[in-house]
Amino acid sequence: MPKKKEADAPAVDEKFDSLDLTTKEPRTVVLMLSSSENLVIAKACESLTKYAEKCKKWRTEKNRLELLTLSAVEPLLLHVQSTDKAIRAHAALCLSSLSVHPDVRKLLRKLDSIPLLISLLSPDESNISQEKASLTLSNMAGDFTSKVAIVESNGVSSLVSLITSADCDIQRNCVKTLSLLVEDYQGRAAVRECDGLSPMVGLLESEYPVIQELVLTTLTHCSRDGESRESLRDIGALQKIIEFLQNKSYSDLHVHALHVLSNCLEDVASTQLLQGSGALTSVLQFTQEATTPDVQQHAIRGIGRAAKNAENRRILHEQDTEKTLTALLNSNNCSVASAAAVAIATMAESPVSRDAVAREDGISNLVKLLAREESEAKEAALLALSTCTASSSTNCRLVVDQGGLEHLMECLAHAKMSIQANAASCLSNLATDESCRVDIQQLETSVGSLLAMLESSDAVVQSRSASALASLLCDSECRSELRTRGGIRTLVSLLRSANEDVRRSTGWALSLCALDPAIANEICAFGGLDVLKELCESTSRQSQFTQLALDRLLDNCLPAKYWLTGQLLPTDIIRDGFYDMGLFYSGARFSMLEDLCKQAVDQRRAVLLINARDEKPAAAPVSQEAENEVKVAETVSPMKERSQSRAKGGKSKKTAKSDKDHDTRGRVEDSAAAQKPKEEPGPSWQPPTDPIFRSHVEHIRQNVLPLSSAREQVEYLARFVSDQMGGPVDRSGVTSLSYELPISEVKYELKSNVIPIGRVTSGIFYHRALLFKALADRVAISCSLVRGDYNRAWNVVLMPERPQTAGGMNLHFPPRKYVIDLMHHPGQIMEEDSQEAVHYQRI
Repeated sequence: MPKKKEADAPAVDEKFDSLDLTTKEPRTVVLMLSSSENLVIAKACESLTKYAEKCKKWRTEKNRLELLTLSAVEPLLLHVQSTDKAIRAHAALCLSSLSVHPDVRKLLRKLDSIPLLISLLSPDESNISQEKASLTLSNMAGDFTSKVAIVESNGVSSLVSLITSADCDIQRNCVKTLSLLVEDYQGRAAVRECDGLSPMVGLLESEYPVIQELVLTTLTHCSRDGESRESLRDIGALQKIIEFLQNKSYSDLHVHALHVLSNCLEDVASTQLLQGSGALTSVLQFTQEATTPDVQQHAIRGIGRAAKNAENRRILHEQDTEKTLTALLNSNNCSVASAAAVAIATMAESPVSRDAVAREDGISNLVKLLAREESEAKEAALLALSTCTASSSTNCRLVVDQGGLEHLMECLAHAKMSIQANAASCLSNLATDESCRVDIQQLETSVGSLLAMLESSDAVVQSRSASALASLLCDSECRSELRTRGGIRTLVSLLRSANEDVRRSTGWALSLCALDPAIANEICAFGGLDVLKELCESTSRQSQFTQLALDRLLDNCLPAKYWLTGQLLPTDIIRDGFYDMGLFYSGARFSMLEDLCKQAVDQRRAVLLINARDEKPAAAPVSQEAENEVKVAETVSPMKERSQSRAKGGKSKKTAKSDKDHDTRGRVEDSAAAQKPKEEPGPSWQPPTDPIFRSHVEHIRQNVLPLSSAREQVEYLARFVSDQMGGPVDRSGVTSLSYELPISEVKYELKSNVIPIGRVTSGIFYHRALLFKALADRVAISCSLVRGDYNRAWNVVLMPERPQTAGGMNLHFPPRKYVIDLMHHPGQIMEEDSQEAVHYQRI
């Protein structure tokens, strides 16, 4: 019987049942990124994004750093390349959150992720992908390496194409990325090449302030380049910026817009464009009428930046910019008034602007600003005044008339270095005007304050205070006060400064001090000659001012000049106190006469002294300057009369003049009294007297001056000098002439290395030439003194040539130079270039 068939078995479901997995471990979720299922990957990306965003709530980067440690970045980059658009969006979302951490950005740069992120900016991508990719790029664009990578990967064109997107978040991220890229020149060039400026300017009309601010920031960076400024002019960006400023609803962003405008106005073409369209007038009006101090301040600074260009200054002057700026000096806000003063300082570099500032009562407003307590106001006002008073006597007088000197003196002692420096600059300008200089000298603290500033540790303060002193030192009274206060030593010490400006200003001041022979000697005593000589020999530290100081010092300290140069010109008149310390050699230091006299007797060459003074000098007569002051009092300049009248409370001219005459005569009497010998003991040291040389001078005056011709005078003087120095010496007997022993005897007799020239009875070339020059100067015979080698020295006189004709008393001009023989044939006159003269000057 056949078996019964079994019933059919039910079908078996072999598929894996769905699993709802709940986990709190980020490690597990990171592993899920390796899944082949898009749904799992999407869920994992979403969970990781939420986990990373918790950092924002708790203000910590712990979660992002943990995901970085779990190697979540690498699989996310793989999913950015997924063929599924949703997966790419989820991966971009997670990366944008992780890229906030700097270590994540570092890894992204290492993995060369920028090209992948730029690919997500394609128009075919979803808005989420574009938004999050651009956000990640904006996070990375702050690093220079990332900027270069974005530019080289043509990321700029993709970003520019998306700034016109309808999605505001995409716009914001793209503009932010571009604002970071254009911080560097390569980024600005790339934006220009992609024509990115035009759509960027169009976003100024965005309804979102954050986008407008980012656009203005981007334009500020772009407008740093001339090419970008030209492009902005071509697309009409300047006019749109002006319209943006005129819209009061954008007042919070006006400062950013002013930054763009300020950069653009550096180009003359931009300023001309605004002037032609009338927009420049609107800018000035906006500057004056702005209600926000910060906006006013930045607008003024923009005008000041534009005024740095000379052509721009001309254009701004035509728009009466000075009137606007001087009005703003009265602002209650210190920053606004200070900014206006700084802008005026720039405008005042033009002479016409300086005059315009004065016409608009700007000097008075600046003095008022100077009187404020705020350091910012003082510094800005001084800067403007120092510029306005440069080469402008009118403005200098206005500063003094408005009471500015008192405030300047206060600023010289201010704690802030920049205020001291600006005050010194202003004072230097004022001192160039004679009437103002008189007013400055009447202030007892002027020289003392400037001397105190020379001790400053700031090189700028030292330089400008030295310049201010130099402006005052053209008057002998200031030079005397400087010397009394011990300022000469300070100036000499500043010559050693490492700052070039300090050395230059100090050299200028010393060049004026050296006009006084007594001060010139003091400069040498403090080592000024050695320092100036060293500076002038240096190729890197020399300047025309140090050279001028050295030249004037030598002209007024003839012992130093003869020692250093070996020559005295006919204009170099030897006076009492001159001494010859011998030939200069490398490394030698100049010594003062007092120091030489106090040295112990040694075997070195004797120092020759010229001194015809009496042993007990008579009472000093009133100086010529003091006598002249009486005459000057009768013909006082009107400007000085006005100055004195103002100082005395506005007295009448007649009364002021009478008072001034009385004061002047009083000063003369005081000066005369000061020069009379006092009962107190005189100076502790006086140079040795030389009665023999004094008798030589008297003899020469009695016998040479009556002679009718210069030739006769020269011949007589030459024979006289030879007779006093031992008479003629045969040329062959020069080498055997014993002159050193008698001089050594005099040295030991006087117990000094310094011997008066009259005590030399047996002298050779350099003794006789020095005596001839000293005596010739006493009787106005034009004569030079030249030192040669091997104890040679000679005199050169300038005389007209006598014609060799019978009865030829007529003289030929121009005169010629002659060398005088004082050794072999005393009185013989030889032409300078003759063979005889050459033999006389050499062995």
